[in-house]
Amino acid sequence: MTARTWWTTVGFGGTSSAPVGPWPDPELARQSLTRWAQRKGYRAGTIIAAHTLRVNGYRSRAAARDGDISDGPGRHGCVSITGLNDFLAGMGQD
Repeated sequence: MTARTWWTTVGFGGTSSAPVGPWPDPELARQSLTRWAQRKGYRAGTIIAAHTLRVNGYRSRAAARDGDISDGPGRHGCVSITGLNDFLAGMGQD
């Protein structure tokens, strides 16, 4: 069985309008977050520019659902941290 990485957004400071996930595939996460950014326009741009939202990868769906901004690789099943801007640009992938 191949290990799957689950992707979710974690943030602080007014990021509650962003989609949370978890998503089983980084492309699904990217599509959802891109639609959100297009829909929210400048509000999403403000959140992205403030670096208050990240996309974390976790070893399990349950860990991704419990993801927190304070998680780092090796903590609570977190295996990847990518800033939203870099994630949308396609960086930080498996």
